[in-house]
Formats: sequence, structure tokens, C-alpha cells
Amino acid sequence: MRKQARAGVKTVIRHANRGRLLEEIVELTNQAYKSRNIAYINKQPTPLKVVGGKEIYHSKAGLDFAGVVQGGRHIAFDCKTTRNSTSFPLGNVKEHQIEQIRTIHLMGGLSFLLVYWEKIDKMFVVPAQMVLCFWDNALTGGKKSIPYSEFAKTLSPVGSTKGIILDYLSKLISN
Repeated sequence: MRKQARAGVKTVIRHANRGRLLEEIVELTNQAYKSRNIAYINKQPTPLKVVGGKEIYHSKAGLDFAGVVQGGRHIAFDCKTTRNSTSFPLGNVKEHQIEQIRTIHLMGGLSFLLVYWEKIDKMFVVPAQMVLCFWDNALTGGKKSIPYSEFAKTLSPVGSTKGIILDYLSKLISN
């Protein structure tokens, strides 16, 4: 996923656009899932309204993607990137996103974070249970991040399989 920089050319990626490449790759993956009847997952629009000729956020955005996997199970997740190489800051996740992850999980749906570690060049599916455990722990005075060592110890990186560029579903369900 990492791009090689050309000699002498400096690439600047603004914070707001860091996750856009990841989202585009996820969208290509979702097209592959749809064409193979594995899942139907779409990017969720950001709620905007026009005021005085300018677009402004109308309400808090939810999770980036939502849909259904084969068998009818609901799926919703958010894509996150981090430049940190030792831990994933929970501050990258908004409280309303955590509540959506929690609600979907409690109702039997699949909810998770898809986290890309830029410096390490690895991506992981972080299941709801893990996200919520660390979030709830942080609320009671624990660490406000998830150590990379926890990712490496309990999760396996997402890769390309069976012609699917970023086969994140293989970490959650068996096809």
C-alpha cells in the first residue's frame, strides 16, 4: 500500500486525506466481494449541507462502511490510519463511532476497525471486542491507546488472497 517516493520529490499528505487511499482500496475490495456474492458493502456518505454557498458537516459522521455479508449478517466498520509505530491512539476514534461499534456488536452484527500502520506497512482488522475492551479500560484510567505489540500478538495482518486486494473479511468470516 505504501508508495515509493521519487528521488527529489517531496510528497505531502494532509491529515484529512491520509485515510482516503485506504478507503479507495477498501472500495475496490468491496466491489470484488460484491461480484463474488460474498458481501454487499458501501461507503457511507458524510452528512453535509450547504449554508451560504459552503458545505458544512450537518451531523457527526458514522462508520465509513456498512452493508451485509452472505447469510444476511450486518457489517459496519471504520478505516483508520496511524503514523505511530508503537501504539494506536484511541483518540483517533470518536465516541459516537465507538457507540455504533458497540450497538452493532451487541445486536449480533460484525463491527470493527480496519487499522493501517503507515510506518510498519501492515493492516489489521480490530474486532469490536478488542476495540471496546481497550476503550472501556481507557475510560477507567487505563492506557488511551492499543499497543502495536497487542496487534502483533493477537491479530494477523490483512493481505491479498484469492485475487481480492485487501481481503479483510477473511479475518472475520469463512467464505
